Amino acid sequence: MLNILLYQYDILWEKPLENLDTVESNLRKWFAVKGTVVDIIVLPEFFTTGFTMDNSFAECEPGITLERMREWSKEFDAAIVGSLPVRDGEFIYNRCYFVAPDGSVSKYDKRHLFRMSRENEVYSAGNEKVVVDFRGWKIALNICYDLRFPVWSRNWGAADGYDLMINGASWPLQRIEAAQILAKARAVENLSYFIFANRVGKSPSEEYSGGSMVIDFKGNDISEDRSVDGLKFLVAILDLEKLRKFREKFPAWMDAD
Repeated sequence: MLNILLYQYDILWEKPLENLDTVESNLRKWFAVKGTVVDIIVLPEFFTTGFTMDNSFAECEPGITLERMREWSKEFDAAIVGSLPVRDGEFIYNRCYFVAPDGSVSKYDKRHLFRMSRENEVYSAGNEKVVVDFRGWKIALNICYDLRFPVWSRNWGAADGYDLMINGASWPLQRIEAAQILAKARAVENLSYFIFANRVGKSPSEEYSGGSMVIDFKGNDISEDRSVDGLKFLVAILDLEKLRKFREKFPAWMDAD
């Protein structure tokens, strides 16, 4: 079993330190009230700044955000997943970190950059798929606009096979129905679980309605609301044995192109 906690919140625009403090405080509040076991905590895309095109907020490694994620992961004994702008040499990436309680860090750089917001002019595209081994699961990392590109997310190959894909997003209100359709499609076509972790609130140019989901391999949203004091938290329990049995019963992967 894998216990998921998803925090859907209003990211303060271009205020990284305040957002870090808010996330930390509210996670502690949730654990104090609920006190349940969690394996992975998922945060939205650019969870410290909002979806900014101001690359002056890019952090070098190891930056303050990565260090705080390590602290949270150790404190809550759970992996922390979220993306932020990162400067790596001469390039700046929209980088997703997967930080495990033992301090290990996996990183994925967003492949598909959202040109309608000029993301492709500010950030560099990644070129590597990333699958993390964690507590017996294979977990693929994905960011927002990547959701629209099924070839990149394909699960049939042995080298990049996964049981769960996590997509942290800043997906605006006017297109949220499309995101939810695509999230379900990615889960069904890849015979995997899929997490879509979106934000709420407003940025200078967009409004966000959340709509976060945890989808099973049949396309069902299995997330449950576990909000605390008006703070939006979703939880889900993923069952690897059920997934494996379904793959054996319905081996569509054997007929893939």
